[in-house]
Amino acid sequence: MLPSRASSSGWLISIVLVGACASESPRPARPIAPPVASSPVASSAIAVPSLAPSASAAPSATPAVATCGDDQVACGASCCPWPKGCGDNAGVEKGAAWPGEGLCPAHLYRSSIVGPDKATKKWSFKTKDEIWSSIVVGRDGTLYFGSRDRKVYALRPDGTEKWSVDLGMVINVTPAIAADGTVYVASNDGILHALKSDGTKRWTFDTKGTWPSSPTIDVDGTVYVSSHSGKLYAINPDGTQKWAFHKFSLELGINEPSVAIGPDGTLYDASLHGKLWALRRDGTQKWVAQLGGWLSETPVVAPDGTIYASDRVRLFAVTSAGEKKWIWSPNPNSVTAPAIGKDGTLYVGYQGGAGGGVFALGADAKLKWTFGAKNYVDVRPIVGGDGTLYVGSHDQRMYAIDPAGKMKWEFKTGYWIRSVASLGLDGTLYFGGSDRSVYALAK
Repeated sequence: MLPSRASSSGWLISIVLVGACASESPRPARPIAPPVASSPVASSAIAVPSLAPSASAAPSATPAVATCGDDQVACGASCCPWPKGCGDNAGVEKGAAWPGEGLCPAHLYRSSIVGPDKATKKWSFKTKDEIWSSIVVGRDGTLYFGSRDRKVYALRPDGTEKWSVDLGMVINVTPAIAADGTVYVASNDGILHALKSDGTKRWTFDTKGTWPSSPTIDVDGTVYVSSHSGKLYAINPDGTQKWAFHKFSLELGINEPSVAIGPDGTLYDASLHGKLWALRRDGTQKWVAQLGGWLSETPVVAPDGTIYASDRVRLFAVTSAGEKKWIWSPNPNSVTAPAIGKDGTLYVGYQGGAGGGVFALGADAKLKWTFGAKNYVDVRPIVGGDGTLYVGSHDQRMYAIDPAGKMKWEFKTGYWIRSVASLGLDGTLYFGGSDRSVYALAK
């Protein structure tokens, strides 16, 4: 989240200082009464990868493994839509097109699916307030997202509502879909909600702080979420606390960045007081790097282990040992953390002066090209399977940009776009807008 997303009452100035690196005893999930489930309704058909063997298939001691494209990973006998370099995704729903923030726990913001080559609207869906959340896409094509109208929604692939649940507080961050179909979403009062795929609630967990991160799901189903409580929590799939890592937090009225998981299982957590933490899966610290500024952007872990983080003024590249590789500053522009292309190119959104757009950088921090939008771009792009970038802007437009930095198309909405886009299994592009709408653009 960006500083421009501060609450309307202005920036919160209280500072919370919490002891570093301590742990606390686990505490139970908060029990709640489940609501009445909505009536099932048939959804639109959508082609999805088959993850189970045919009933007539001959038994085999060694399960078949699919031969996938050079930027895809195998999901058993089928190919997942996730690109290589995503790491181990065993904790998220198999075959889901976009199961959480940044698509995978490494937060590459890149898919192996090819998106729309023209701006053709399939449908739009109206909520009662702005949508900052990304739209996550399940294996069956169901779309999940949160709105600032306090509801989390599930839509069918045709844009009709399956169900919605009022969580009692605005939702800024992106949900995540677990391997068992559980949908995790954090409301702005710091409560993590675990919902069944039909919208009924399993449990809630109180982080004791506001402005939480999007949840990140690990291989064993552990969910990581932090808030302005100054703590990063590891939560078991049953809603009980596994551990808590204490850090310093600032009450700035922006959501905490999410945890990124490296190829070796290291957890990387950026903080609003300028530190990048590397933690083991048991919650103990490996190292901490003082980078400076407010690291309000969720970090990204490249396939080579390099971690990229942004304090909105500078982009940092850090080795897996915690050493700075380089610092890039486009002053006077403000930059997001990157999406990472198949060839390692870094794509960052920027804003400065009266405009904004996208910078493309090599892994050596050398500028490749600049794309100019008509106003600020304060969300990062995503990358499709053919290298096309998709990014929204304060000029009310969603842009498609080719790998050389040339515009392919633009689609105008009714207001700013603060939602990072996502791609469905059929190549449909999904995003939310500050005009209170979710848009689906056909491939």
